[in-house]
Amino acid sequence: TSLNQDLTRKMEPRTSSPAKKLEAIETLSKHSIPVGVLVAPVIPGLTDQEIPSILRETAERGARFASLQMLRLPFAVKDLFVDWIRREYPDRENRIVSRLKQVRGGKMSSYEFGERMRGSGETAKAIHQLFRASCKKYHLNEGELELSTDKFRRPSGPQIEMF
Repeated sequence: TSLNQDLTRKMEPRTSSPAKKLEAIETLSKHSIPVGVLVAPVIPGLTDQEIPSILRETAERGARFASLQMLRLPFAVKDLFVDWIRREYPDRENRIVSRLKQVRGGKMSSYEFGERMRGSGETAKAIHQLFRASCKKYHLNEGELELSTDKFRRPSGPQIEMF
């Protein structure tokens, strides 16, 4: 979501801190566990400018791949979000709402498959271009992941029944 502790505390009050998330990436990576990062939700006008720093910090700690999702505001969530922005960032409310509408064809939300996660329009294109350029700069999403099932052990005995 963000590397800004104040923002994450406001937006995701019960989640791990950005420092703890970065620490987890580093720990997993040091144990040869492929790590990726989902930069989400990207909130145009609030968190989109952090994309390069998020990708840099995660890559430096061993992340190997990344993806991105725009903020979705289905149904009543839209009103809750606008109320939250108005309360927490009153000076930025108009900019954030305007930028959200720019990535949603003039609306606050989109229900079209594919578009609802990535957005559309010039603002969405610019955000995705920033994401791709940052991934390239920090060598994310390069090559294939080597996956193996050789450590998998089939459970002994019959499969239990659910019903």
